[in-house]
Amino acid sequence: MLPGARFYLNAENLFLITSYPGNNPDVNTDNSSVNIGRDDESYPVPRIFSIGTVITF
Repeated sequence: MLPGARFYLNAENLFLITSYPGNNPDVNTDNSSVNIGRDDESYPVPRIFSIGTVITF
């Protein structure tokens, strides 16, 4: 067996709980845009998964 080994799994933004019907609730809300509060072609909030290993001999 290895003297030191650590395995990890990390996940971010697994769930988005909101009543907003679109892809991204963080849409443009400033008054300089023509379509205020619309996310017609915006990207959804990404889910990020990380897996790693740290091994010391």
